[in-house]
Amino acid sequence: LRPDAIAEAAVTALAALLDPALPDPSPGGLTVPARLCPRASSRRGSG
Repeated sequence: LRPDAIAEAAVTALAALLDPALPDPSPGGLTVPARLCPRASSRRGSG
């Protein structure tokens, strides 16, 4: 396992724990809550 793969698994597990209602991340992609994604949160808060 590569370090980034381990990090992806950790972030996915954290996201699942924080937001159980989120759908499972698609293979090849990673679903991250807005609060864990600076770009999404900044874009959302700019309005």
